[in-house]
Parts: sequence; C-alpha cells; structure tokens
Amino acid sequence: MSGRNRIPQSTSQRLNKNRSLKNRNAKLKRGVSDLINLTRENNYILLQSKVNKLERENKRLRYDNDELYKFLQDDDESTDEDSNSEDEDDDSDSEDENESDDDSDSEDEDESDDSIRPAKRQMKNKLSDEERAKDLMKTLLKTFPELELNANETFKSEVNVVICQKLIPKLLKEMKAYNLSYEQVETWLQSIHRSKRNAYLRSNQSNQSNHFGFERDFIGFYPESDRFNQSTAIRQKKPKGSKANNIFEDEIEDKAKSIMKALLNTYPYDLTLRIEDTFRSQINKDICERLIPKLQEDVRPAYNLSYDQVESWLQTFHRYKRNTYLRSYFMMIDDD
Repeated sequence: MSGRNRIPQSTSQRLNKNRSLKNRNAKLKRGVSDLINLTRENNYILLQSKVNKLERENKRLRYDNDELYKFLQDDDESTDEDSNSEDEDDDSDSEDENESDDDSDSEDEDESDDSIRPAKRQMKNKLSDEERAKDLMKTLLKTFPELELNANETFKSEVNVVICQKLIPKLLKEMKAYNLSYEQVETWLQSIHRSKRNAYLRSNQSNQSNHFGFERDFIGFYPESDRFNQSTAIRQKKPKGSKANNIFEDEIEDKAKSIMKALLNTYPYDLTLRIEDTFRSQINKDICERLIPKLQEDVRPAYNLSYDQVESWLQTFHRYKRNTYLRSYFMMIDDD
C-alpha cells in the first residue's frame, strides 16, 4: 500500500518546476506592470513640464502685452499734451494779431509746420504699432501648436477654416491692446500662410522645371521668360490664320495644365491614378471622383475649370503614363 501511494520522483520534480515557473511568471507580470506604471508617470511628468513651459511663455507674453498697452497709453497722453500746448500757442498767437505783416507771415509758417508734425507723428506711431502687432502675433502663433494652419492645404480649405475659427478669437483676446478687427487678423494670417504654403510647394517640386503658380492666392504668377517661351511655342504649333484670342486661350489652358500636373505630384498615393489599370477601370473611377473636385478647388481662383475638362486632361495624362508603362514592360500601346 505504501508503494502505491508514493509519488514518483519525476512527477514531484515536474510539480516543483511548474511552481517555480508560475512564480517566475508572476514576478515578470509584476515587473511589466511596474514598467507600465513608470512609463505612464514619466509621460505625465514630461507632458506636465511642457504645459508648465507653455504657461510660463504665455505669462511672459501677457506681461509684454500689458507693458505695450501701458506704453501706448503713455504715448497717447504725451500726444494729447503736445496738442494742448500747440492750442495754447495758437491762442497766444491770436492775441498778437496787431503785430507787423512780416511777423504774422512767419508765425503762420510756424503754425503750419506745427500742424504737420502731429500728423506725421501719429502716422509713424500707427505704422510702428502695426509692426509690433504683427511681431506679437507671430510669437503667439508659436504658443498654439495645436492650432497651426496646414501648409499642405489652401487657406480657404475646410480644415484651415475650422482652425481659423478657433485661432483668430484667441489671438484677438491676447492682442486686445491693439484693438484689431477679425478681418485684419485673418488677412495677416493669410499672408503668413501664403508664404509657408509656397515654401512647402516649392520644396515638394524642387526637381520640376515649372514650379510657378502653385498657390491659389497668386493668380497668374508666371515669370516673363516663361510667358514668352510658352506664347512662342504656341504660335509655332498653331496653323496660319489662327486668331489672337485662340492663342491666348491656348496659353491659359497650357498654364492650367502645368499647375494641375504640379498639384498631382503633391497629392497622396490614394489620389494617384493607377497606370497598371485603364482610365475607365473601377479603381481609377473611384479615384477620379475624389481627385477631380480637389483639383477644381485648388486651381479655381486662377482658372474656373469644369468637371469634364479636368477629367479629359486627366485621361490624357494617364494615357501617356500608361503607354510608357506598357512599352517598358510589354511593348504595347493602350488607347484607354
């Protein structure tokens, strides 16, 4: 009986090994849990430090804003005092009206000079205030990274319009000392965004020979040399007897095509036509349904293109690329 109840040595060893593995797994789980908690704490500390840094920067900007506001108030008071002193001078001059004609003429000249000086001073103060306001706005924009305008989108795109609706009121609140209007801040933002977007488009098109006219805000911006070369080429292609307005229309069409080609290279892969498929394939039809409206929107300020016109140009571009693809791989030509 005692022999039957005895557990073999190999079985007891397996039990001990299982217990040790369970204990080891439990320790590993506790270690992983501790690491996760530590990572969360570190992320929170890092995030909190960034928040504190932004708050300090915001406080500093508000302090600078208050100092500018006080400076502007003091400047206005000094301007008022100057105008009051000038009024007193005018009163004293009116009391001396019985003096000689030569003296009165010289006094009139002095009064005219004095009346011009405050106007010049106010104009100079106005210009300097506008420059200070623009510099302050550029600094404030750096403190709102979550409200940064997208350079890969136009200023009037839906994404940037939503951002402006949140950003402009915040800027107006921080810059209340300058008493700016919503439209004025919007105009400044559009100018800043235009510069950033043009730099973005130029960087994406650095290998292209024709990289002008990307920004929809710059309507018809082409160098004189390009205009001359394009018009010369068009005249050579047109047969004799063509009208001048037809040449001009063809030149505009070529410019619109150049812009559209450049824009196609800036779009993501999901808006790129598949050259391994025909233009009328289902996948390319789906792409065109999203691609054509976007092209119309991006070139609309300069060129008001129809859906069919853009589709026809896209088909021409695709046919050329697809034939190149087929010749290189299969020595075939596809009429799409």
